[in-house]
Amino acid sequence: MGVSVLMNCEKTIIFMMTLSVINFFIGRRSVLFPPFIYSTIWFMDVMIFALSPFDLNTVHAITWWVISIGALIFCVGGWATCIFPNIIYASRVKELCRPTQSSFGLTVLVIICIYGAIIMFCNIYEHGGGGGFSQIMMNARNSSISMSLEGQSHSMIVANIPVLSIWVVLICMIDRRKRLFIVALICSIICCVLSTGRTDVLMLFASILSVQLFMHHKDNMAGLLRYGMLPIVSFVALFVGLVFMNKDISVFQDTSTVLLNFVLAYLVVSIPALDYVVRHPIELLHAPHHTFALVSSVLSYMGISVSKPSAIDLFTFVPLPTNVYTIYKFYITDFGIIGCFACIFTIGFLQTYIFRLAKNGGRISVYICAILVFPAVMSVFDDAYSGCILIVIKAGLLATLYWGVLNRIHYGIRMPKIIVKIWSTHKRVA
Repeated sequence: MGVSVLMNCEKTIIFMMTLSVINFFIGRRSVLFPPFIYSTIWFMDVMIFALSPFDLNTVHAITWWVISIGALIFCVGGWATCIFPNIIYASRVKELCRPTQSSFGLTVLVIICIYGAIIMFCNIYEHGGGGGFSQIMMNARNSSISMSLEGQSHSMIVANIPVLSIWVVLICMIDRRKRLFIVALICSIICCVLSTGRTDVLMLFASILSVQLFMHHKDNMAGLLRYGMLPIVSFVALFVGLVFMNKDISVFQDTSTVLLNFVLAYLVVSIPALDYVVRHPIELLHAPHHTFALVSSVLSYMGISVSKPSAIDLFTFVPLPTNVYTIYKFYITDFGIIGCFACIFTIGFLQTYIFRLAKNGGRISVYICAILVFPAVMSVFDDAYSGCILIVIKAGLLATLYWGVLNRIHYGIRMPKIIVKIWSTHKRVA
């Protein structure tokens, strides 16, 4: 990296750090305030990029401008929610505000998660072949990647089990069902690990951390240190451990080299990859629309011929091979720079709007807000917001079904109580 790149990188670090401080106070010191999460994640990633030992491609000034302006516009979208009176964020659907009356519905959901974990085990052994557990995991991951490249995918049930288990864990936390939570958490960890990826693990622990802070009304720095350390350490342990479970590390000499290539490199290569996209937009001019992938899938299911984006993006070399380009890549190729910033503004506004609903105590808004922390963290790697639209819809339907119906179903048949009053026939003697 040349001197000019370091200067631009340093200015971006200072800008992101300043933006994080501003958001910390605008968000009333809440670490879950979406603009604070977004600017802080980008500050940390750019800082790691500046300190990384890798000899990466030069990142030009235009890319640093895209990153800086994009973060600012996301924050402006979040700040715009301040124009509405607080009464809007305090409104609730009365039917969903009633207290939980039964654990029957949640028990059924946890049982479904248990069966889901069994299905994930069967799926892993089906696609993983023989050998030890690590070999099976690696084979299953390679099989999954091959299927994606060929335009195939796992069954709808297998694809949705990990996220379903995460939703059930969050519902257990919000309803304060400790025993069911422990069972659901174990099942969810198993399902996320057996998905052979690391993004589900991130979604699980980011969501758990968010609900934990919301439920204790401690979404500040002190609360983060008190309630956040265990989820964060657990995530890091699994994130690093999965490298040794499902990656081919036989070509590396020692553990430090493995961690450099599969952990640290993953954090920094997306920035030079974005630089390539920003400087060569014509090469991606006719790429299938990523933002409308959900619409394309529906049209394709109806038999209409449409161009669908690949589940795995094309690799570029920076010079390390990578297929992650930050959140900005797809919005730039779909809508151009101005359209990209318009999308980022809208995302910042909507996510912060949901956050303000959650701060006012809505159970479903706490649940959805926790799920949306994941795409904010993933913004330095990929656009998880487009794919999260369908996830939020399905998660919202499950939450509405549970808090509207399932939490009022009781075991067995409840017989009506018959109360017979008996009067004494003896007159009281004065």
